[in-house]
Amino acid sequence: MKKQLILYCSISLLFLTTPVKALQDINIVTYADFSHIRDIAVSMNYIYFATSEGIIIYDKISEEWISPLSGTPNIDYRNIFKIYVDQFDRSLFARTEINSYEYDMTFANWSYVNEIPQIDKTYYDVSLPPILYVEPNYFYSGNGYIQDDSGFEYPIIQMVREDSGVRWISVWGLGAAKVGHSDLIEFLPYGLIQNRVNTILYSDGTLIVGGDNVGSSRTGLTFFDIEQNSFSYKESGLTFEFPDEDIRAIEEDDKFYYLATLGGLAALDKETLEVTQIITERNGLISDQLLYLKKVKDKLYIGSLYGLQVLNENSDSLKLIYSNQFQNQSIYDFALTDSTLWIASEVGAYQLHLGSLELKKFRDPFQIASGRVYNIERYEENLFIASSSGMVRLNLKTGKTTSFRSDSHGTNHRALAVNDDVAFISTDFGFEMFYLTESGFSNSREFTTSDGIPSQFVFDLLLDGDYLWVGTDRGLSQFLWNDPDRID
Repeated sequence: MKKQLILYCSISLLFLTTPVKALQDINIVTYADFSHIRDIAVSMNYIYFATSEGIIIYDKISEEWISPLSGTPNIDYRNIFKIYVDQFDRSLFARTEINSYEYDMTFANWSYVNEIPQIDKTYYDVSLPPILYVEPNYFYSGNGYIQDDSGFEYPIIQMVREDSGVRWISVWGLGAAKVGHSDLIEFLPYGLIQNRVNTILYSDGTLIVGGDNVGSSRTGLTFFDIEQNSFSYKESGLTFEFPDEDIRAIEEDDKFYYLATLGGLAALDKETLEVTQIITERNGLISDQLLYLKKVKDKLYIGSLYGLQVLNENSDSLKLIYSNQFQNQSIYDFALTDSTLWIASEVGAYQLHLGSLELKKFRDPFQIASGRVYNIERYEENLFIASSSGMVRLNLKTGKTTSFRSDSHGTNHRALAVNDDVAFISTDFGFEMFYLTESGFSNSREFTTSDGIPSQFVFDLLLDGDYLWVGTDRGLSQFLWNDPDRID
């Protein structure tokens, strides 16, 4: 009987986390800052947490998180304040400030209900005990707050107790936690450390995410292990060594992560995640407001708001690159070919020959790349250049160019991701997908918030096989772009 019950619950959660194309055209899951929890519900196998960015679900048996309910249709998932689940996961209900809803496990969809029925529960709310134990670097005050080493306090909003004696708590700003019989608080980190995603770096199966500290209680780097569906963090602002500056780009080599921030350049040891060096205007940067980085052998090319520099790691010397062309001009992106560094700048796209250091401006027949160029991506023999006017594809072998005009102006940025088959470019309302052909493209479609992405403001795009990672100011979305059931 027990095995049958577990099998039933597993099948139910499979339906729970699998969108149905007839109800939601795109297959998308959004990961965000899930650390602000409003309510907890408990079933026999799962713990449901209603957060300010959707419902997250923890598997008690495997002690792992499963895919969140964030972005599911027909409900304002950011406005859920109460959730209810029966002990066998057959019924899930949610209440917002205005209405009540029931979740259809089969069709992965919410529907309005007049009232929420009585549900038998195997858990109940309890008061906080005077003594709880916390992992190192934290302290339980005894009056309902957890304090970190820097003196920041995070209130415990709710504690529920199962008949087994295990307790589950929500810590506002720190997220979900478990309290066992030893009264030790075990944090269960899940989601981004902050909602704003400026940059995504893929590194050995892990996504490293950085962004602006806009309205976030915590800031820094998020490390997302995709296969394990687990999260860890390097928090900024806790020490002087790693201030809470906005992160605009992340680069790496064998030993270090390099961060382009609006307060200078930071280098983190990859093993310890300790900050080993911070370089600012005091150390020779022409601007602390950095926008992009590219490591080429022993040199780190630095794009800033006011020009281009190169850092030689053997001598720690900083050198200006072509100050005449790039003086007081923003450098947004780099792409590397065999012998050339391509530069996306406020005054166009340029080729920098790494041997002779000769600089040449790129010119396309329709002058799409003649003005402000935000992004350059290389995929095999093709180079893609994104500007405020659209996109240009350059065949590096033949020199042939193909133009892609965009109705969107792209006045602030142009995120870009490409492979052999498709190209994605951010627009004023989300992002556009082009199905590529040798002569151009066969079809295109724009995806917006009405399709399920969390925001119209897209700052970074990263292709990962059949999936596209979309970085916005409201979280990081995983989009199944190669979905055979979607109609474009």
